[in-house]
Amino acid sequence: MFLEVADLSIVSSTGTQRTSDGIYRALDIYLDKHRHLTESEREKVCRVLDCNKLSGEACEHASRNERLPLRVVVHMLFVVQLKLREEVKAEMDKLVLHNCNCHVNKNKVHPR
Repeated sequence: MFLEVADLSIVSSTGTQRTSDGIYRALDIYLDKHRHLTESEREKVCRVLDCNKLSGEACEHASRNERLPLRVVVHMLFVVQLKLREEVKAEMDKLVLHNCNCHVNKNKVHPR
């Protein structure tokens, strides 16, 4: 039943910028109430989670959540690392562009 509801939620938000935080919260509650699930059963339930759409706060919580299967936590941390790398690269590109523009403006000859 849980997987059906989660799948419906995913389908309804496909193509939107919505986060998966609500799905993560529901998943966390489900795993808390069903502690008897095996690791493979928890992995199956967690397949509905899109780590790319989790907010920073949800990622931080998930990284410390002992109810999540280890494979899911590792995947989520990998996604966070890739996002961080992209953000750092974008900031570095901005700095390089800014520095290039400063050098170009210094060398321009202004008419009198």
